[in-house]
Amino acid sequence: TGVLAGVSAGKMIIDCATLTPERMVEMSEAVHGQGGRFLEAPVSGSKKPAADGVLIFLTAGDADVLEASKVELEAMGKATHFYGDNVGGGTRMKLVVNMTMGIQIAAL
Repeated sequence: TGVLAGVSAGKMIIDCATLTPERMVEMSEAVHGQGGRFLEAPVSGSKKPAADGVLIFLTAGDADVLEASKVELEAMGKATHFYGDNVGGGTRMKLVVNMTMGIQIAAL
């Protein structure tokens, strides 16, 4: 169902959702199970940075998907960071970024 219904051999899925690291792993396994390739790419940024094309992508997964999608990611963001092939790493980094920002806001 959903996006997984369209996955077949060689198709690339880039998931920019904010999910749990465990859910990203489940998505990756499902995509790979159908012969696809997967990149998690949660973003740091909100509506204004998205509109301005200055999001920050925190990625992990299949490096070849990152390489193949560089032009598209660069059109939407100012930076892309790759945390290796261990899916969940991008989401964990997003949690660190959000926690750090929350601490800074609370300190003010």
